[in-house]
Amino acid sequence: MRCMLFPRAVPTLVAASVAALLFLATLGANAATLNVVGGQLVGASDVNVGGDLYDVEFVDGKCLDLFNGCDSAADFTFNNGTDALLASQALLNEVLLDGSSGLFDAIPSLTMGCDDPSVCSLLTPFAVDAVAVQLGCAQNGADPRIIDVATLCGSFGVGASTEGPPSFAFVRWTPTSARAQLIESINFEDLNLGSIQ
Repeated sequence: MRCMLFPRAVPTLVAASVAALLFLATLGANAATLNVVGGQLVGASDVNVGGDLYDVEFVDGKCLDLFNGCDSAADFTFNNGTDALLASQALLNEVLLDGSSGLFDAIPSLTMGCDDPSVCSLLTPFAVDAVAVQLGCAQNGADPRIIDVATLCGSFGVGASTEGPPSFAFVRWTPTSARAQLIESINFEDLNLGSIQ
């Protein structure tokens, strides 16, 4: 007589548990990757906003040129102030940091579009009317006594350019497919451990 220590369902349960743990571990280990060119921060990959990953690019110019005409909320990745605020906070938490790639918190002028050494405001558009775009802002200051802040910073003219003011740049957000690719790459049938007898 064969001794059965585990029911037949256990290998399937173990395989599913292993897959879930691997997936969760990769989410926690995922950190934004900075895109630095010639010492200047021009963007980042895999910025986590509410559990979703985005690539960001810091750009100068007019909203109408940078965001599909800037005439509809559909032109923006985020369509409400809450999400734009979360995105702006993610920039402060994950991207505008001092590290081996550069002093992007201490020296705001190292960020693309921000020539002012004392402050940089990165603008995330989320709504628009005929004349102005509503913005979430990641405000990064050089003075350590002043707290960097994510805020809803009002509006900016649809035709106004960030090329003139030295402390402003727009942020273009693009959803990444890293999470979807990870889920698709897990083949649960390959995790079949067989039956334990």
